Amino acid sequence: MKYLFFLIAIVSISACSLEASKELSEIKQMFVKLDSVKNIYTSIDWKYYKELNDKMNENMKFISDNIDAVTAADKDFLKYVGPYSSANKILNRAFKKKTKKINFEIDFSSIQLKNLSHDIKKQLITNTDSLSFYIHQEEEALNKLLDNVIDISNSLETQKRAYEKTHSKVDSLIAIIKQN
Repeated sequence: MKYLFFLIAIVSISACSLEASKELSEIKQMFVKLDSVKNIYTSIDWKYYKELNDKMNENMKFISDNIDAVTAADKDFLKYVGPYSSANKILNRAFKKKTKKINFEIDFSSIQLKNLSHDIKKQLITNTDSLSFYIHQEEEALNKLLDNVIDISNSLETQKRAYEKTHSKVDSLIAIIKQN
């Protein structure tokens, strides 16, 4: 009878160990995905976009402050200042809201994955349904984070193209106004 109890205990421990190993493997894969997200995010040339945003803010303020002179200089200025202004607003939103949120989410995901890994190794989560739920939550958060990083990267590139199409006309208009 002692041997049967011992055998059941060993089989139970082995089963838990295999399940923990599977879960830890999933978490390692999520760490790899998180590293990929970080690499995409840090590969964005934030200095360039910050300088671009500052220049656009300055130009839009100048246009706003001199709207009568702008209208007198070029009655069709909205054809190119409109897209320029839209790009500026989107860049402002990216810097004021999205980057802070993404930085927070990257740090938070890293902490959550470390804590979950620790809890599995120490067998602090014994209910496999709870463990599956926690892992699923982290996978969803990581997928959402990846989507947000890709979205902001694509949005910044789109705004860069809008700027490149319009900035020479905006700069010329501002130069004309400053000369008068």
